Amino acid sequence: MGPFSLSEAIQVDRNVGESMSKKWKWILGCSSALNLVLVIVLASTADSEDPIPLVQLTQQKIDTATDIQIGMSVTQLSKLMGKPVKRDAEKNIEEWFYCRTGINVDEYVQISIMNKKVQRINNYVVSSLDVGGLIGSCELFIKYTDSKKSPSKSGQQGAGIAGAST
Repeated sequence: MGPFSLSEAIQVDRNVGESMSKKWKWILGCSSALNLVLVIVLASTADSEDPIPLVQLTQQKIDTATDIQIGMSVTQLSKLMGKPVKRDAEKNIEEWFYCRTGINVDEYVQISIMNKKVQRINNYVVSSLDVGGLIGSCELFIKYTDSKKSPSKSGQQGAGIAGAST
């Protein structure tokens, strides 16, 4: 077979160009379709629910804690505050925790009880910044501590509850 003439070479180039063009059009079409499917899947799996309203999260009436008195019995405390959201005990000291979930700051009341009597009242707050941006019901962050802020060493011991508001 001899060399191609110029017109034959041009025709071969057109045929190759058309077949390459068809391949690229098909590849680009498939890529676009896959991108569209991916967007639809991601949009449908995105958290489309509205945030949980605060009324569905822990909302204890910690404002009544201003009426707690040192020496108050646990019966009186239960009647005033209701059931604690968390209770801890170590040796002869029991800790009762009450909390109210806020938008960016949760409020807490920690009550130390010894011999069935209130010994100490501690109030503190935990912000979403304190816990690395995490959010959720205040129950999740009751005993949050770090080297700068510790509910049990906050210096607010017996300071009263009124300062707990944000």
